[in-house]
Amino acid sequence: MDIELYKHALKERGWTYRDLAKETDISLCNISRIMAGIVTNPRFSTIEAIEKALGINVYHPSTEERAAGARETIKASITPIEDDMLYVFRQIGKHFGEQAQRDYITVGENMLKLK
Repeated sequence: MDIELYKHALKERGWTYRDLAKETDISLCNISRIMAGIVTNPRFSTIEAIEKALGINVYHPSTEERAAGARETIKASITPIEDDMLYVFRQIGKHFGEQAQRDYITVGENMLKLK
């Protein structure tokens, strides 16, 4: 993944991150985090979608990248909003711990009971 190459391709096309998000069906939040270097190991399908939209194909994961997290083996279809939710959930755990994540789940479960 070459973020600078992606940024250069965006500039050449006159695209914003929002344009790239629309073209790839990746959330704007996730595109922004990738381009800022916050997300350092996105799913391979995400990288492929970005490269396809930008008309470039330079990313070839190493054996170590394939082994670390094995993201390419995850074939589940995750929507952009689900991806954002997972990011928030992980940040809650990182900043406040597992109990805060459990509390977050409880809030969601209670919301479902209200319907």
